[in-house]
Order: sequence, then C-alpha cells, then structure tokens
Amino acid sequence: MLSNKITVTTTAAALGTEQINGPLLVYALADNTNAVVLGDLNVVAASGFPLEKGESVTFGNVSNLEHIYAVVGTGTEELGWIKLAP
Repeated sequence: MLSNKITVTTTAAALGTEQINGPLLVYALADNTNAVVLGDLNVVAASGFPLEKGESVTFGNVSNLEHIYAVVGTGTEELGWIKLAP
C-alpha cells in the first residue's frame, strides 16, 4: 500500500510526485485546527475543496499526485493520502 502524510502550509503545494494511476483517498487529520483546501496549482484557501479535521475525499482516478494541490489559510496542518486498490 502506498501512503504518506504531508504538512500543508499557506503556500499551495502538490501532494507529492508519486504515480497513482487509480483511486486515491485524501484525509485531513483529526487533530487539525483549520481546514485544508484542495485544488489545482492555483488553489487558495478562500476557494477550492475544503477538508475539515477528520474529513476525507476519494478521487476515482488520479494519474499523479502532482495534479492535486493543498493549502491552508493560516498556520500548518497535516494531510494524509492512501492509494486505494483499483
């Protein structure tokens, strides 16, 4: 199983560079304080797909993690991802 946790800051960054080529689960850690916002390379904290602490989203087909970006409005938060079996 391929998985990782990353620290998300106020500067948007890709979730990684790993090839996924299938479904991907992305989750905000339960002890986060602020929402983590997902989107493309232009994502900002005010727009995008917010994940509050403990929430998750599953993407049906992700080719590479470099296509999903994350950002927070303030501070730093933790985000995890797991490559799911197709």
